[in-house]
Amino acid sequence: MTRPVRERDVLLVSSAGHFLAHFTMLVFPSLALVMARDLGLPFDRVLGLSLGMYMLYGLGALPSGIITDAWG
Repeated sequence: MTRPVRERDVLLVSSAGHFLAHFTMLVFPSLALVMARDLGLPFDRVLGLSLGMYMLYGLGALPSGIITDAWG
């Protein structure tokens, strides 16, 4: 595999992962309505759970970025 092809593949995979991460973050509020109905929970409870998930995502981003920078 030549170098430009490998670099393109790395860029493609990382771009797809970045897109999926943001896409799922944007889709969740819409799904929260359905989840509240199906789980029989009040809507504010489901949104409270999502707050915890978003916080974990953000807190995980910091060490992930540091590790990525260290490994190149």
